[in-house]
Amino acid sequence: MNEADDFERAVSEWKHKYRLRDDDPVLADMELLKLFFKNVKIELPADSESANLIEVRAAIQQLNQLARDFSKQTRELIQELREVPKLERRLFAGRTAGFALTALSSAVAGILIGKYLL
Repeated sequence: MNEADDFERAVSEWKHKYRLRDDDPVLADMELLKLFFKNVKIELPADSESANLIEVRAAIQQLNQLARDFSKQTRELIQELREVPKLERRLFAGRTAGFALTALSSAVAGILIGKYLL
């Protein structure tokens, strides 16, 4: 078994433990994180003798900054995904109000037409 299979098995157990659906935003974040670590390149010197502490520290700081940026974007994505149900409720309330206003104005127009034309 390789690391990818271990990771997939661990994610599957984690999904089952917390009863997450396949379309959960957290799983999208996990997939983004997996892609990030699969494609991130940290360049260290080829020969270990020339790899000094400063170069390793710079690489770690670069990785840390990338992780912060990724975390920030993930939080923003989750926040946007959580706003969708609230937006749908607001739109539904707006449609209901629009329908009621249309019905009321149609009734008033009908009364006025009946009163002044007939």
